[in-house]
Amino acid sequence: MDQKQKDLLFGLSEEVRIKSQLEKKYGKLTKLDKYNNYDYFNDDYFIEIKSRRIKHDKYKTLFFSKKKLDKAEKILESGFRVIFIWNCIDGLYSWEYTGSNDDEYFIAYGGRCDRGKDEYDDLVNVKVRYITNVN
Repeated sequence: MDQKQKDLLFGLSEEVRIKSQLEKKYGKLTKLDKYNNYDYFNDDYFIEIKSRRIKHDKYKTLFFSKKKLDKAEKILESGFRVIFIWNCIDGLYSWEYTGSNDDEYFIAYGGRCDRGKDEYDDLVNVKVRYITNVN
């Protein structure tokens, strides 16, 4: 199994592991399929989870693909709230995208190449000072 597959399995297993903890804050959640841009939803929220093997504040930002932000615009228009969760080694951290909080993040080209191929794209970098502990 290559590193990308290991990382995907890690992320999926972590989504299952933290679901009950997220449900305490956001209510009962339904898992979306692997082709969706988000991991869970309910009547109020769409939630994307990024599991990281770092402390949440190791860097000045935590990031996700800009494609997910583009999708978030449509979700907001449908009346849902959009939450990004980072599952880090020091806890669960969240940031809510409201469509009007662009001072809280910036978009930059970035990625990685340590899993056998280049994986670069436009990334939304959320400033750590705007990310809060889920608990």
